[in-house]
Amino acid sequence: MTSENPYAAPKSSVVKDDDGSEYGALKIYTDKGRLGRLRYMVYSFGLFLVVIIVATALYFIPKAGPILSGISVIIAFLISLNLTIQRCHDFNSSSFLALAVMIFVPIASVIFFVIPGTKEKNKYGLQPPPNTTPIKIGSVILGILLLAVIGMIASWYV
Repeated sequence: MTSENPYAAPKSSVVKDDDGSEYGALKIYTDKGRLGRLRYMVYSFGLFLVVIIVATALYFIPKAGPILSGISVIIAFLISLNLTIQRCHDFNSSSFLALAVMIFVPIASVIFFVIPGTKEKNKYGLQPPPNTTPIKIGSVILGILLLAVIGMIASWYV
């Protein structure tokens, strides 16, 4: 019969919660963490483009194409849901808002592009890191494309 020493060191891994970092890590494939407005816009648009290309390419595979195409769209929806949840976390809101907006009122998702995130650490983690140059360039390209689409739509009604 072995008795354990009540004064022994703990056997579990003890990790400090706050490592002194000012910014949190970016995690695309999980719903944990925070994501800023600009990154959210660029990542969402990039995901949209990738899904269109992949789903279209997969659709033309004989017999299994439509199924594979549908699976790729479902995977993209789940990744998009994770990005939206992280965006909600950035402005200190629950993930239920992301689910409600994406499923019930998709046009209201514009709020995720407008509402600023909290500047400091909130209950969902540290603030996201500053935007890099590729993210800034991507946002400019996205803005130009958006203006072009709005211009095309406006020209149909004039």
